[in-house]
Amino acid sequence: MSVVNMTVTTMALAFSPLDTPALLAILTPILIVPLGVITFCLRALRDQQSSIRSDLTRRIEGNEGDLHRLNERVGSFERDFA
Repeated sequence: MSVVNMTVTTMALAFSPLDTPALLAILTPILIVPLGVITFCLRALRDQQSSIRSDLTRRIEGNEGDLHRLNERVGSFERDFA
């Protein structure tokens, strides 16, 4: 048996089902910190996208209003000279 196989076998035997709380105590901080960072990054991206979307919506509505007013003025200009 090689040293690697012995080490893996020894580690597998070291964590029996009775040591589940110890294993959870070790793994919890290792998993929680990256998950927390991912959560905050995703939340920041969502907030940024929603603010960009609301800004673009406001700009598009403003452009639509300007276009509507321009159409009215061009229509009245054509009526005056027709």
